[in-house]
Amino acid sequence: MCDACRSLNLNPEKINGQDRAAYQKISNIYGLSPTETLQVSLCYFHDVELFTLGEKRFMEKLQDLKRDIMYNKSKYTNIRHNRPNQ
Repeated sequence: MCDACRSLNLNPEKINGQDRAAYQKISNIYGLSPTETLQVSLCYFHDVELFTLGEKRFMEKLQDLKRDIMYNKSKYTNIRHNRPNQ
């Protein structure tokens, strides 16, 4: 299920329609953690919204998802794609 839809208590099938209900994409979020790449699962609607708004405004709009990511970081962290120290 889409992490954004889950945080907003939405049904992805109603937002995306039946044709795109099975669409699921793993998107990388870089701005919430300076050392790690965080991954969220997004439906078609929220994937397009992330692209059009940009990461910063997307996460500002979805404060519940941001809060869930910060409290459960291990659930969203992909160990293999950690960013190098800068």
